[in-house]
Amino acid sequence: MTPVRDPANPLLTGLLEQVRAEQAAADDHGLTWDARIFTRGNLPPTLDPLRASSDSAEPRSGPVLRRALDRQSHLTALYRWLVDIQDDYDVILLRHLQYDTHRPSAARKLRVPFLSVHHTLEVPEIRLSGGISGRMREIAERSIGVRAIRAGDGIVGVTSEITEYEQRRARTDLPTFVLPNGIDPHGVELLDDRRGEVPELLFVASTFAPWQGVDLLMDAVRDSSEAFVLHLVGTIPDGALPPGPLDPRVRLHGHRSRSEINDIAATAWLGLSAFALERKQMTEACSLKVREYLASGLPTYAGHRDVFPPSEFFFRTGPVSMNAILSYAHEMRRQSREDVRRASLPHVAKATILTTVSAQLARAYGTGTAQD
Repeated sequence: MTPVRDPANPLLTGLLEQVRAEQAAADDHGLTWDARIFTRGNLPPTLDPLRASSDSAEPRSGPVLRRALDRQSHLTALYRWLVDIQDDYDVILLRHLQYDTHRPSAARKLRVPFLSVHHTLEVPEIRLSGGISGRMREIAERSIGVRAIRAGDGIVGVTSEITEYEQRRARTDLPTFVLPNGIDPHGVELLDDRRGEVPELLFVASTFAPWQGVDLLMDAVRDSSEAFVLHLVGTIPDGALPPGPLDPRVRLHGHRSRSEINDIAATAWLGLSAFALERKQMTEACSLKVREYLASGLPTYAGHRDVFPPSEFFFRTGPVSMNAILSYAHEMRRQSREDVRRASLPHVAKATILTTVSAQLARAYGTGTAQD
């Protein structure tokens, strides 16, 4: 179950895609797993069948107090719905909500195992936002978030690093499960191959947050005299790029549709992922972007570990160095799009992941069905 207040927010695109991919994988492989989105906002037509709530009232913007009251109303409705439908399921997985005051009391009304799902290290990520607001949210999550985690029957994270962090901060020995991000292969097209003689690199993000490390990548560009083209797709905050004229090898595209990104990616030799996860105290990630790169036939270079096995050939972890990046690009140049996709799908397909985790939950809780 994924609670969402404003599905129109572009930052939620990946989250909503995960829900769609989960349900598609469960349906295709006969798994008793329902993926649902609890929202008061409008959903795209393709996602509306996954709506968990009939309340279609739009979330309101405006004064802080009104938004706070809206959030409390939304949480009340969410947990009322979960209590009402709990007998239809053996296990409930619910994405962790920052400073969720309702979860401890709601958990006492749930008779089925109830697990919190985590996609990041919440406190370090909040701290990066800075300012008085960020500090207040950090304090709230340190206290309220811990109580919310302890109220559950288990912890689910997209990486082992995240589950271990949640155990430590909640000071609990609740059982943990790793549920990596994955993709629906039917929803990711194989890229055309229009690679030229000059290496082209693609870095996609909804917003280039500090942990993406685009500033470090720009330093690497400055220090290199090699020929290449770097495509940056997404919103780049003020201050992330160096002052003065942009290096002519760097091309800014802003937000683009899936088809537009595929058109840019067709010329790319490599996809790039985050280079500064240490800014939120992480060393390992499991991003949807990396999985989409690989499933579309694009080898990937990143500054962090992933959950892939060490033998995974088309994902390379390394320093923020254009020499290292371009060396890997040339190494991968002879590989076809089809080869990259074929070798990567067993590691990135959501169906494989769900089958494994569903069996683990069944063994741990003596159940046969689950809801996310």
